Amino acid sequence: MANLTNIHQELTSNQEMNFLSSINDNNNFGEDFFVNSPYSTTEFNCSYVTEDIFINNPSVLNKFNILSLNIQSLSSKFEQFKILINNLSISNREPSVICLQELWKLNPDCNFDLPGYQPLVFKSRSNNVQGGGVGFYVKIGISFNLLHNFSLFHDRIFESIFIGVEISDNKILTIGSCYRPNIYPTLTGSEQFDSFLDIFSNLCSSLPNNSYIFGDFHLNLLSYSNNRQVTEYLDTLFSYGFLQNITYPTRVSNASATLIDHVICNSNTLVRDSYILISDISDHYPIIFSLNKLPKKPKSKPEFQRKFSNDQLLSFGNALKNINWDPITSSDNPNTAYDHFEETFIDLYNLYFPLSPKKFCRRTSPIEDWMSRGLLISRNEKLRLFSLSKSNPTPFNTLTYKTYRNIFNSAIRTVKKLQYEKLFCKAKFNLKQTWTLFNKANNKKPKK
Repeated sequence: MANLTNIHQELTSNQEMNFLSSINDNNNFGEDFFVNSPYSTTEFNCSYVTEDIFINNPSVLNKFNILSLNIQSLSSKFEQFKILINNLSISNREPSVICLQELWKLNPDCNFDLPGYQPLVFKSRSNNVQGGGVGFYVKIGISFNLLHNFSLFHDRIFESIFIGVEISDNKILTIGSCYRPNIYPTLTGSEQFDSFLDIFSNLCSSLPNNSYIFGDFHLNLLSYSNNRQVTEYLDTLFSYGFLQNITYPTRVSNASATLIDHVICNSNTLVRDSYILISDISDHYPIIFSLNKLPKKPKSKPEFQRKFSNDQLLSFGNALKNINWDPITSSDNPNTAYDHFEETFIDLYNLYFPLSPKKFCRRTSPIEDWMSRGLLISRNEKLRLFSLSKSNPTPFNTLTYKTYRNIFNSAIRTVKKLQYEKLFCKAKFNLKQTWTLFNKANNKKPKK
């Protein structure tokens, strides 16, 4: 899994699959347009990466990384997504902010808490209309606010949610997660696009500097020269000082490769680093955009714990036996006797079981109790077969990947079921614990 597949190597070497080349070859603004535009004076470092490549990349450490993904149903992909983020966290490459599109309908009773992140902030379609929806996860410790004035949401025309993130120099980074569907029941494709562009133009005109827009816009930017909608969209971005940063296709199949997932910003940064993560969570690849600016880090309170080894317990018991309890047992005042007992007991307790700083190792702490090392190895094999099916899409390789993927998903369901059967058995006489397990097993929020 360490090396890129042939198809991704071919995409990066094919000038027709490079967004910057399509801009350069277009003559709408005259021959000198590209030479004199910010697209020529800005360095766009965009590349395909596997998980292994990304987590071993030292340049993304200590960066403000933003991940964007059209997940196509958070409910059905949540477990896979959680494993991906945990793997990035183990190597300290987890994104500071996660932008999601196409969340679809979320059951309000279900638990979508992501370890290490604040609760999901999202907007979904009204009247139980299927599809769409946008949202954010922000790392614990990062201060942010929901920006209602920029969060424009028009079902199946333009869906967006924006947050303001406080960064290290006391400035606000404006980040948006956006989704533009490509169909609308009562409008033609042209009418739907015109409505979108009108809304989006007004939004771009009002956004401040250092604004970053992530999302699926269903506009293939590689068609800039021959698609009216793509041309108008990019020209609108350019007129408001926004540049597109992803240069290679983000949705790749055996039959096509399109650049419909965009990262747009109006900052004056001259070097833009982005990574297209080869993953099978969705038929859109996750995008990771890397910024040099770090968020403000609040002072975190250290956590402490006590250790109770067998030797410590034995020594503590012996110490209690050797205490002279006569002053307590012979006292006529019960309050004085209790105070004396409590003071003696607590002093010994703190002596033999002292508080020590709590150390948490993400590498050795599984994200779920049922996620074994064997399943993690199987997941790597699944990703390898996925990569092989992309690089050499023969019927055999495709069938092998799909068969292994189905077996892997079935194994996860089986292991999870067995784990909870054991836990339910242990808790059969504890009603409160049983309900807690029931909610966790069904991804339900705990009852307050």
